[in-house]
Amino acid sequence: MEQEKYYPEIQWHEGQKPGSIDALQIIILLMIYYPSFSKAADGEPSNAYGHKERCLDAFLSYNEKEPGELAKWIALLPKMLQLFDELQLTFPNFYEGRFGKINEVQIYDEKRFSRGNKKYRKTPGRTQFLDREMKYIYPAGWLYPLYAAFRFLAAPNETGKIVWREDPIEFWKKHGSKISESFLPHISQAGYDVKKIATNPLCYQAVRQTVTDLFKDELLEKAGIAV
Repeated sequence: MEQEKYYPEIQWHEGQKPGSIDALQIIILLMIYYPSFSKAADGEPSNAYGHKERCLDAFLSYNEKEPGELAKWIALLPKMLQLFDELQLTFPNFYEGRFGKINEVQIYDEKRFSRGNKKYRKTPGRTQFLDREMKYIYPAGWLYPLYAAFRFLAAPNETGKIVWREDPIEFWKKHGSKISESFLPHISQAGYDVKKIATNPLCYQAVRQTVTDLFKDELLEKAGIAV
């Protein structure tokens, strides 16, 4: 990650300054993709949200027991973080209905903010890693099941190296509507409660299955087989 522009912002230990990115957050996102972590939780990484210490302990344990395998997944971290950033920025575009109407969402609008409406903010939100400007500000925890679903696109190649079967960001751009379609019912059923969304195994399963099916459909189409 040394080549990434956000690298100087990573806080590698508590109290380190400057730095706007907690290294533990990166470890959480890595553990969500690491197969051994999901296997220990009945196949879905729904126990990652809100458990920094658990994820750190798991990371240290895997680094001791299977350092070579863990290193293969660490190599994918730059794209993982780019994906999370892209989801954070563009997920509102795929929301059916008015995203800004959700109570938990704030909107960047200086004029309306100046009129005293607490729904609006004077300054835009920023994405977590690439620091891109966001119109809508909402809990990042909503994205955990959505982000986790793309781990299906990461798999070993013929040499054992972990690679992306398809670029996850481009996959999201192509299929964002269908993926969100399977995700949105779980958000609304949870009453937009971030903990209920981010820790619900059924939500993780539903969205992962959608990504899996879409990818397989693409393969069949490329092979000339109608789906």
